[in-house]
Amino acid sequence: MLSATAENPQESRVVDNQPIAEPAEGDRIAKVKADIGGILSWVWRPLCLFSVSRLAVSAMLGIATFLRPGARYDIFARAFDGNWYYQIATRGYDFDLKGPGGAQSTAFFPLFPVLIRIVRRVLGISTVGAGLVVVHIAGGLAVVLLWKLVRDVYGDRDSADRAATLFCFFPGSFVLSLLYSESVMLFFAVGTLLALHHHRWVLAGLAAALAHITRMSALAAVATCYWAGGWAILRDRQWRAVWALMLSPLGIVIYFTYLHAHSGRWDLFFSAEDKGWNQKVDFGSSIYHDLKGTFNDPFADLFRVVTVLSILFLVGSIIMLIRLRPPAIFIVYTLVIAIPMFISSNLDPRPRFLLAAFPIILPWAIKDRRVLFSSTLGVFGALLAGLTLATVLPPFLGP
Repeated sequence: MLSATAENPQESRVVDNQPIAEPAEGDRIAKVKADIGGILSWVWRPLCLFSVSRLAVSAMLGIATFLRPGARYDIFARAFDGNWYYQIATRGYDFDLKGPGGAQSTAFFPLFPVLIRIVRRVLGISTVGAGLVVVHIAGGLAVVLLWKLVRDVYGDRDSADRAATLFCFFPGSFVLSLLYSESVMLFFAVGTLLALHHHRWVLAGLAAALAHITRMSALAAVATCYWAGGWAILRDRQWRAVWALMLSPLGIVIYFTYLHAHSGRWDLFFSAEDKGWNQKVDFGSSIYHDLKGTFNDPFADLFRVVTVLSILFLVGSIIMLIRLRPPAIFIVYTLVIAIPMFISSNLDPRPRFLLAAFPIILPWAIKDRRVLFSSTLGVFGALLAGLTLATVLPPFLGP
């Protein structure tokens, strides 16, 4: 029986007529210090792994500047899609679908450019510098959350270390050092799965919304919220899970409303994808042509070879992931990321797209097989170095 008298509420809490001592101020401070110490005892591990991997990528870019006279890191950083984010951060969007640009910039979601603008204004640095600050901070935090997610799900630090290591040195992770939005999206996507695992429904919904206003592929985070939240409501009557269902779509709603306010069209994004980027649903036609062309002449097109190898790795890793029997949120998220790669033109599987499907590294990391992990890490590291150079040096493989 919990009761309290009005004379001194700080000392009057009793249970079964026995007083309960209020924690002293010193005890509360000690608890906060202990909690911080507990976090610091492990957070350095993923941050060190990420730092080493970024130094490796920087070394490759340094070699590229030597091999390509006149090139600079800032030029590499804003290559390809990076230049679109640079233009949006400096000039804003082009909403004219009939203009020379065809509203192509609207295919790039706004949260990453907004963060670049904020950091640029706060720190007073260049747009490229601000973008690199954003991607490195977000990338480091994504690895920290991934480490914690794997540790919480599988219960051991070794598995978390291996998963974080493979993620940091994944062949497509070179984009975590360029002006690409993957770092920000992955931070919120991993945060979504971590929050769902702990049934933090409000946090999961907000993280999924922020992920989705960063990249369209983060629809996977929203879908995972609906899967986990819907299942929790139907099976366990956890009505707070409704928050995840309500909040997670807000990112795309906000962006499409913004586009409509400036262009008068709700479908501007899809029109820009179709007319500006030739991206549409082709039900696997492009995949078929990639496979056929590679088997007919394996060395004719290096980009096609990379795509085919990515397809094989993705399919094999998904099969291994399902056999691993992880929590369903991992499988749902991965499948929703992967399916558009197989049915859309101009969105073929490639290393940086596979990075977004980060649960596919789990089968290679969870089981304590040193030979498998070591050999996988060696292959990943070599491919990371090679793809970094191939992206920024002629004939430009592209991310």
